[in-house]
Amino acid sequence: MPTFKIGDMIQHGVWNSLDPLLVTTNSYVNKRGELVMGKGFARQVSLHFRDHNLAQYFGEQIMLLDAHLKDYYILQHPVTRVCAFQVKRHWRLDAVPDVLWQSVVMLGQWANNEPELTFNLNYPAIGNGGMTVEQVAPYLEWLPDNVHVWRLHDGPSESVVDRPRGQAYPSRDNRL
Repeated sequence: MPTFKIGDMIQHGVWNSLDPLLVTTNSYVNKRGELVMGKGFARQVSLHFRDHNLAQYFGEQIMLLDAHLKDYYILQHPVTRVCAFQVKRHWRLDAVPDVLWQSVVMLGQWANNEPELTFNLNYPAIGNGGMTVEQVAPYLEWLPDNVHVWRLHDGPSESVVDRPRGQAYPSRDNRL
């Protein structure tokens, strides 16, 4: 069972750790060749590590794998300890349960093979992923305890409100 943490990963020092930092992402590469990392924790991480241009690196890797709008599950940046943890294919759409499951399986195998590491993951598929904590929890149950799954606060589900499930977000200009 993973270790569930409540709080802000940034304030708890995950930036300073040498352990993997997994960030929930999609597989949409924009016209500039960058993985879209414009919302939530992915945006925070992308801005924090802006000198490493994570979006560009992950976009290039996705294109090399021919995984644009397809599946890659987990990618690791070679210099930082940041990993893209795929939960959906298009940034505007909800998380895809099968993609989430395969990413969890890959993470579980990695964490079991390297028990000396702590894997920090923001709670996947909630918020911009459109799923609830209750829907995602069964996917995470079998992860080992060296995987730390973080939520900002403890409480009811954190899915995005006022958006019917499965529907795209409005255009970017309308969300600003």
